[in-house]
Amino acid sequence: MRPLNFIVLGIAAAVSLFLLWLWWYLGFSKVDAPADVLITVAWWLVIGLVVYGIYRMEARRRQQMRTVYVSPTALFNCESGLVECTNTNKRIDMVESILQNMRYGMDFEDMPDPADFAYSYIIRTEDYKNADDWRGTVVKVDRSGNSKERSFSSRTSLATALL
Repeated sequence: MRPLNFIVLGIAAAVSLFLLWLWWYLGFSKVDAPADVLITVAWWLVIGLVVYGIYRMEARRRQQMRTVYVSPTALFNCESGLVECTNTNKRIDMVESILQNMRYGMDFEDMPDPADFAYSYIIRTEDYKNADDWRGTVVKVDRSGNSKERSFSSRTSLATALL
């Protein structure tokens, strides 16, 4: 999650706690109906669901941003843009470099024109910590509609999937 999301959620939680404390301190709990406690609990459930939703959306966005399109001459990632890579032996090194330098910002590069960039593989990284802890899938793109997807769990299995 982005730091701003944590700040907003922290402020919402602090305000909720303050209002709950104020409700008890001012004695409204003695005057109001018991349904108010249920409303407070429901409010906390809503906050919890919002936190979980933001977390899942951010995790999905980051996973989508880690997608790298591979052509015989270049790589494309929505954050780093088009990166030239004519040496096929250096592809995995360059993909790893792209993943290590990800900032997960909000600025995205546009996908190049298919006439200029005909990718043959799509690398979707689910989780990346280092070269040994790298999970995802590789899709070998077949323009006739028979694309094949293979999963990988390390750098070596990614190299095998790209053959």
